[in-house]
Amino acid sequence: METGTAIPSTLTLRAEFNGANISGAVSTHTFTATGEVANLFFSVPFRATGPGTLRIVADAAGYTYQDIALTVFRLGDA
Repeated sequence: METGTAIPSTLTLRAEFNGANISGAVSTHTFTATGEVANLFFSVPFRATGPGTLRIVADAAGYTYQDIALTVFRLGDA
C-alpha cells in the first residue's frame, strides 16, 4: 500500500476478457494496517471463442503490486 492511502482501505481485483467482466473472477481484501501484505486470487473457467485480451483490473489506486503471477489452463474445445 502506498504512503497516503487511507486505512482501512479495500482493494478489489477482477478479470475481464475483451473488455467484459468474467463472472466470478473477483477477489477483495480490506487492508487495516500500513505495510500489510495480502494475496488475492480467484479460479474461474471462462469461454474464449478466439484470440482476445485477458486483463486483471484493480478498482482503486494507491497500491503497490509485487510478485504477480497469472496462470491460464486450456480446458479443451467447446
